[in-house]
Amino acid sequence: MLPEKMKFEYIVRDLDIDKAAFLRELANTQPPSKKYVILFTARSGSTWLTDVLSKTKVLGSPEEFINPDFVLGVARSLNAKEPAPFLELLKCRKRSPNGVFDGSATCRYRTFRRRNFL
Repeated sequence: MLPEKMKFEYIVRDLDIDKAAFLRELANTQPPSKKYVILFTARSGSTWLTDVLSKTKVLGSPEEFINPDFVLGVARSLNAKEPAPFLELLKCRKRSPNGVFDGSATCRYRTFRRRNFL
C-alpha cells in the first residue's frame, strides 16, 4: 500500500491552480497519437533504456512525471490538481513532435491507474 504522503491527492492538497488557464491550454493542444509507459524496478536498466529511446528522436524522451518527488512541480506547471486532468494535459504537452507521449514510473508508484496513464 502506498503511504499517504506519496499519494497524488496528498501531494497537491495545498496547490492553487488556475482552472481557466488549464482549460485554455487543453483546448489549444493536440493529444498524442501514440503512448507508452516504461514500468521499472530499481537497478533494472531503465535509465539506459530511456536514454536509448530518447536518442532515437522518434520515441520521445521518457521521464518520471508521476514520481512523488516531481508531481507537485508538474501539477503546478499544468494547473491541474486531479489525476485525470493532470494526465490529460501532460500527455498533450509532453508529446514529441511526431506525436508520441512516453513516461516512466517505478512499479511502486500506483499514483495513477493504467487506464488514465495510457
